[in-house]
Parts: sequence; structure tokens; C-alpha cells
Amino acid sequence: MTAEPSRQPSRAALSSRTCLICGAALSPSQQRYCTRACQQQAYRLRQHQPSRVDLVNIQAELKRRRRLTKQMVYECPTCETRSVGEQRCSDCNTFARALGVGGPCPDCDAVLLLTELIHQDLAPIPQPPRPKP
Repeated sequence: MTAEPSRQPSRAALSSRTCLICGAALSPSQQRYCTRACQQQAYRLRQHQPSRVDLVNIQAELKRRRRLTKQMVYECPTCETRSVGEQRCSDCNTFARALGVGGPCPDCDAVLLLTELIHQDLAPIPQPPRPKP
């Protein structure tokens, strides 16, 4: 036969009775939180989903504000230099391809993509349909 679990609180749990959120001392009853606010905070922390950056919405918002081209990173296909907001390569005077939303690094002035910073893949930038001749 298996032993039935005890319905009495353990002695070890009684020795360190503090609120799980703020660390305040608790009464000797079975409570885990000192106030209803701490209980609600614990619930919110358990239910919290880490937010993912939605790059499609960021692109749509920049496009709505007419700032998408100013924040777009372009890369020259011949010399592979990156530029922000400039579609033509200043070195070889050819049109560069759009890589995505980004900007200059504040520390080293290198041009970085937003996807490189947050390590998240994004669908390619939707191109407008071209009219058929």
C-alpha cells in the first residue's frame, strides 16, 4: 500500500513564510501572498507571454508615416556596401537592393538590420505588382 499524503503543512514551509512577490512576512496560515495586489501580480507574471517584435507591423507603420524609405537599409550588389535611405550606391553609382528596416549603429556607425539585432527572420519585403505591358 502507498502512504497517503499528509494534509498538514510541512514544517520546512512554516519556517520561511514570506510573500512570493514582495518578501513580506506572512501569517502562519496557508497563504502565499501578503495582499491581493501581490496575488494579482503573480498571476500576471505567470500569464505573461514574451512579446515578439512584429516587423511586418513596424514596416507598415513606417510606410504609413512615409518614413519607410528613410529607415530602409540598402546593399549594393557589386561592392556590398550598405547604406540607410539611399537607393543608389555612392561608390559605384548603381542601384542597391533593399534588405529591410534598420539604421546605423550608435557605437560603431556600421549599418545594421533590425532582424540582425533581434535575431528574427522576416518574410521578404513585399514589392508592389508591376503593370503588365
